[in-house]
Amino acid sequence: MFENMHFNGQFRSYQQHILDGADKYLKDGRIHIVAAPGSGKTVLGLELICRLNAPCIILSPTTTIRNQWCDRFIQHFLGEDDAKECVSCDLNEIKPITSVTYQALHAAMKRTKDDEEGTDYTALDLIKEVERCKVGVICLDEAHHLQNEWQKALEKFLSALKGKVKTIALTATPPYDADANEWKRYTAVCGEIDEEIFVPELVKQKTLCPHQDYIYFNYPTKEEAGVFDGYRRRALSAVGELIGCGALERAYDKLLSRSTDYDYLYENAGGIISLLSACSYAGISVDKSLVRSLAAVKRLPAPDMEWLERAVNFLIEGDLLEEDERNNCLDIFKRAGLVERGEVRLDLNKKLKSKLVSSAGKLKSIADIAAGEYKNMGKNLRLLVLTDYIKKESLSLIGSGNSADSVSLVSVYETVRKAGIKVGALSGSLVILPDDCADILRKQGILAGVSPIEGAGCSVCEIGGDNRVKVRAVSRLFEEGHINVLIGTKSLLGEGWDAPCINSLVLASFVGSFMLSNQMRGRAIRTDANQPDKVANIWHLATIERPFVVAEKTGEKLSALFNQNKNKLDSCDYQTLARRFECFVAPNYETGEVEGGIDRVTIIKQPFDEKGIAAINAQMIARSRQREAVREAWERAVDRSVRLNEISKVPKDNKIPPVEFVNIGLAALLISILPVCISQIAINIFELYGGVRTLATVIAAIVAAVSLGVLCDLIINKILSFLSPVRSIRTMAGCVLEVMQENGMVSADARAKVEADEHGMYVRVELLNASVHDQNVFHSAIKQMLSPIENPRYIIIPRGMFGSFKYRGALACPDCLGAKSQYAQCLAKKLKRSMGGVQVVYTRTQNGRKLILQCRKRSYITYNDKVLYQRKKAISRWE
Repeated sequence: MFENMHFNGQFRSYQQHILDGADKYLKDGRIHIVAAPGSGKTVLGLELICRLNAPCIILSPTTTIRNQWCDRFIQHFLGEDDAKECVSCDLNEIKPITSVTYQALHAAMKRTKDDEEGTDYTALDLIKEVERCKVGVICLDEAHHLQNEWQKALEKFLSALKGKVKTIALTATPPYDADANEWKRYTAVCGEIDEEIFVPELVKQKTLCPHQDYIYFNYPTKEEAGVFDGYRRRALSAVGELIGCGALERAYDKLLSRSTDYDYLYENAGGIISLLSACSYAGISVDKSLVRSLAAVKRLPAPDMEWLERAVNFLIEGDLLEEDERNNCLDIFKRAGLVERGEVRLDLNKKLKSKLVSSAGKLKSIADIAAGEYKNMGKNLRLLVLTDYIKKESLSLIGSGNSADSVSLVSVYETVRKAGIKVGALSGSLVILPDDCADILRKQGILAGVSPIEGAGCSVCEIGGDNRVKVRAVSRLFEEGHINVLIGTKSLLGEGWDAPCINSLVLASFVGSFMLSNQMRGRAIRTDANQPDKVANIWHLATIERPFVVAEKTGEKLSALFNQNKNKLDSCDYQTLARRFECFVAPNYETGEVEGGIDRVTIIKQPFDEKGIAAINAQMIARSRQREAVREAWERAVDRSVRLNEISKVPKDNKIPPVEFVNIGLAALLISILPVCISQIAINIFELYGGVRTLATVIAAIVAAVSLGVLCDLIINKILSFLSPVRSIRTMAGCVLEVMQENGMVSADARAKVEADEHGMYVRVELLNASVHDQNVFHSAIKQMLSPIENPRYIIIPRGMFGSFKYRGALACPDCLGAKSQYAQCLAKKLKRSMGGVQVVYTRTQNGRKLILQCRKRSYITYNDKVLYQRKKAISRWE
């Protein structure tokens, strides 16, 4: 069937490496490959299908990607002549390659109609048809982030075919941050990850171009800010009413009556701390001993709206007030319109957060970016702006001179057009092009209709044929430079669309998953044969707010609750962006190291007032012009290494209790003092027998000096050892890894590497020879052990000489090892080799909760966290 079908190109080295190992991976009937966007995973999947030589059903999340599989197969393996015989997009007509969506599979399994495609599956018995057609391969493209019903249909489908088919799973965005159950469900479908292709390797192979991420900030429009301020004024009024009704005093009195109920206190520690913070803010004198019994600090967190929101919900949902009084408190916030799905929301509800994220203020950001990029690149600019909505009804905005009130394809088009840059817009239902581009399409005979927009120099164009024809026609205009900026919708261009000419991308899409963000980002970072020196800029937009101000003096104290975090960017939009950046890798702005995470964008720094934000934006524009510097940073980085391993960094000041520090220190002290004592005895002997005192003094002085030197050397070395706990962390990491390997949590080939960095500031913990998933599991465990004790199932406490607990050395047992008692006991047994006597304590008992409170207050790690991170982790210490 596929014997005469071969890839008509040349495989890249990393693709060939995977193909060479495919037989080994397929021994269990499954192969699972993680590959960054642009790595050629579609071609890789098709080659694997051909080698397995059996009819295949390919499942994709969208019709765009579904079509891409068909196009790639015809282009690289088959040829147009045989397409009808070999390729199908309908499960009613299974052929050697049948490419459908997960939605179509769901419809077929339910024997209903696929509303998206209009295909009727009511008469189809899919499992019987698959068996009749001898389908032997199922290829899963991005088999996660699926709707729950699609996921269930997929699992049922694969279960019915278990043992009868082989599966190929391909993804660019595996759910590494999933919990254990979600990850287990994912691997049950796809299998464990066999191979991963990393972005630095792709850049080194020149499959992806060098690239960098930039962030541009904006404030909401005046109208949007007015809506947000109105909500917050209502919140302040409701909080004031709550304080005035006396509910906080009564709740506090009830809490004091339960101050010895440790089960209650510990189970509700976060809520109680928030309530105590609210009480303190309301002028109620709070018992400090109650605070100390719940947290490792003496002071309550500074009140802000986040803490007050937690306090209010704890008050309403808890049992410190009678039911009638709880309902009265809830009514205060209901009347103010501050209740969403049964919970009080003081600092913007979901609807308003969505309004903030999609702020029309981002239109100015897009205009600034487009102008900056055009100034730098001129006619060579190929800027793509991806957005969510079309808003065809707002076409009258173009050329009118009016301001837009939302981000859409039409409003972005008009924003860029007014900046004097040649721009086009492309979506499934609307195409807008400059008049000269419309003339080009007319000459090509594909322009079915045109509606000029008066005074704007552009027209709404109707292009004959389906969406594929539209996309090809407008893409060609973009590639040839007839337009320098293309505005498109993510649904049409965000995935499965190739335009290697793109050298700048603005992500103005705010709806959808991380998977879509990564796919859209992948549009820009492909190499282009026509631009061998291509460097791509990827722009991310973030809305932040100005300080909330209440003019009335009576509201000044309350309004300060919204403005506590002056030293950080407190924006839900920026927080979402920061989470997504964890999986976007590029060179650190300062060090040049290829890293994930938003911290690599080092020019985002205080002050975060209007002048500071303007300065950050200006630096972003200036840095975006330095494309050659980005190329050089990538070249230096990939020359050192092409495989990224997650690294846990532990500050050297983070004092892990050194192994046998007291005993060794005491021995060193005794050994050093001994010569001093001997020298004094020698002096006494000389004096007693009338010897030469001068000689005795000299000898004694020399011995004393040497002894003092030895003493200082030993003490200094011990202090250095204490400050650089490489040995202790290496031992700890080794013990954790051994337990994980013995219980099948990570690969048996994995190896922990622990070393101090070249500047002596951190101890680095790295897992080698391991998949990204294994690295995530391992590093999560290490971070939990080296972080302040919060709420683990088990804690590990060293025992002293007479059996007493040494709380200063207490450690949290990581969640993955605390799931079962035997795992925790196994870890303690291994730690005992270096720490001496230790005891595993189960914390879900009354005695265990008392002990965990002691550990949280007195452990080394809590102390160091408080000293080192009192600003960065202010909230976590009261959790």
